[in-house]
Amino acid sequence: MRACLLIAVLLSLASRPAPAQLASADSAAVIAAVRAFDAALAAKDTAAAGQWLGAHYRYFTSTGGVWTRAQLLALLAAPAYHAERAERSALEARITGGTAVVGSRWQGRGSYAGGTFDDDQRCSLVLTRQGQRWQLVAEHCTQIQAES
Repeated sequence: MRACLLIAVLLSLASRPAPAQLASADSAAVIAAVRAFDAALAAKDTAAAGQWLGAHYRYFTSTGGVWTRAQLLALLAAPAYHAERAERSALEARITGGTAVVGSRWQGRGSYAGGTFDDDQRCSLVLTRQGQRWQLVAEHCTQIQAES
């Protein structure tokens, strides 16, 4: 009987993913969440974008402004906002407990309320695990200065 119990415990432990596998799976889930959020932004889908944003989300702009969740969703819904191009690259996730920080590069071009934008930014996104999902709670982007 004890031998059967020992074998069952060993098999249970052997079938569990190693910590490195868990970290890799979590990183992939975090990056997938950021990509899904970006897809919602590109489609101007406020309902889908809102599902990825935490209730107290904050966006710290490259010019020092602070936007709330409601302000970001209002911008996305505005007919005057149009993104011709929006690409995020160089995503790298670091996870500690239920918090993830994603570094990325965001490049976008478009128009808003008669003005144009052409951004090349380094961004950090902070996500927290909410049950089985990740939600974006903060983002900060800094314009990359052209080298002279």
